[in-house]
Amino acid sequence: MRLIRRVGNRIGNAAGMLCVFGALVSCNQQDMAIKETLRQAGDNRGELEYVLEYYKDNAEKLACARFLIANMPANAKNN
Repeated sequence: MRLIRRVGNRIGNAAGMLCVFGALVSCNQQDMAIKETLRQAGDNRGELEYVLEYYKDNAEKLACARFLIANMPANAKNN
């Protein structure tokens, strides 16, 4: 019984650490994608930065804006 608890605890700890690591890597990739989009935006960079600044106090809308901006280059390349 104790062995099962120990194994369960270790699996739970490993799963938790994996989730945290995944979140950190994901955020880092999104940050890099946003920077690349801003670099490629040219004259429109100010507009994209305005959107990020405008939604800075609304976490949900900021997350949506960051997602859309991070994925702009991928969509532009396919067209």
